[in-house]
Amino acid sequence: MASAAPHVKLLRQLAIAKDDYQSGAFDIAWEGGSATIFLVFGQPSHAVFQSGGERLEGQEALDALLFEMPHHFAVSDWRRAMSPLESLTISIDDLTDTVAELAGARSDDTVDDTTLAWLGADDDSPDLGFGLDDFPLLPSGPELWREAEAADVGLAKLLTTLPTALVVLAGRRLRAAGVVHGGELIDAVWVDAEDHARGDTAAMAVLGAQQGTLAGYALESAEVADALPMLWRYPVASRAELAWIDPHAMAAALEADGVSRAVHVDGPVRGVALFHRGRVAAVYSSAAPVPVTSSEALVQLLTQPAGVVHVHQRPERVRPRAAATAAPDGIIATEPAGPSEINDGGNGARWFVDYDQVKHELTQIGLTWLGDRDSTQVTQLIEGTQPTIEDFVATIDAIRILDVTGLDPTDVHSMAREMHQHAAERLCGA
Repeated sequence: MASAAPHVKLLRQLAIAKDDYQSGAFDIAWEGGSATIFLVFGQPSHAVFQSGGERLEGQEALDALLFEMPHHFAVSDWRRAMSPLESLTISIDDLTDTVAELAGARSDDTVDDTTLAWLGADDDSPDLGFGLDDFPLLPSGPELWREAEAADVGLAKLLTTLPTALVVLAGRRLRAAGVVHGGELIDAVWVDAEDHARGDTAAMAVLGAQQGTLAGYALESAEVADALPMLWRYPVASRAELAWIDPHAMAAALEADGVSRAVHVDGPVRGVALFHRGRVAAVYSSAAPVPVTSSEALVQLLTQPAGVVHVHQRPERVRPRAAATAAPDGIIATEPAGPSEINDGGNGARWFVDYDQVKHELTQIGLTWLGDRDSTQVTQLIEGTQPTIEDFVATIDAIRILDVTGLDPTDVHSMAREMHQHAAERLCGA
């Protein structure tokens, strides 16, 4: 099996930290050793490494973790834990770059995993609905370079020069793809023999890949770039046998409601149709991989004598439970074995901040996004926050899942991200 999977799981945790300005810790364990990485508002703050009776802390621990860690290890879920020590100066970006290089370098290794069953851990990536054998059909287009070894292409350095594009990584036990727009890898998916990932985790793994071949194809429009990730982000909302549908009626219905969706036809000729807000953004197939924007091309796919059509669509939003009024336990830990409660009140100048002023600034962010009338709930949560970093983290996490009438959930998420970033700068100097 491919041994990149544990590194991809580690990348996933780092991606969560970066994307959500996470504060807490996660543990890494292998046969004969363990380590913990602590982060405050998405930036590494401390590390602990234990192996062979030796215990290291700080930069020495992180160096040992990165360069002495075996190919196989288990990564825990996030836990609400913080260390009073601030021993690391490495940024989250530099740390993820290093791990991404390790993941890419080991993505095609072959090892015997039968003696390492004890490392099995719950998969913390959402079910993609596909694997190596049924990886989504992807479009083609004008080649941006001749398909070559990933290490020779150097995607990370090439990225800012690329137009809107699709990049495809393939190996013996690996399939991955990423969408490029505005000089950035805006989304990606990664599947190997052991694991799968999407989003920032997959993007960092693709950028750091050293094994496999990498191809790049120009996409005709930003709409196609926006729609492609539906293939790995949206679940199957409905399916039907081709023999039982009216192809013209179905194609018309898919265009009538203004919904973004992906339609996958699994027949003698495989095909995909991408809809961006009800408009046909792309239709392509295994026989004609270059996308077109003709609904008639979809009708032809649906007219096949046998097969199944799957419609991928964003599920109806479920109203979240009311935001918690009590903050999660604020646990301070110094080692993986078990956290102990420590007061963070006197751990250096970093902790001496004007919490009331930070509350005021976060309230102003809420007012900017929501206005006076709709920001009441957000303001009340912020005003009730206790003067500790843990409480500020908990409050912003609670704000992130609020159901604000008239505001799209993605906008609430963006507001919370702005609050996380501002709090990180003010409370941690990140």
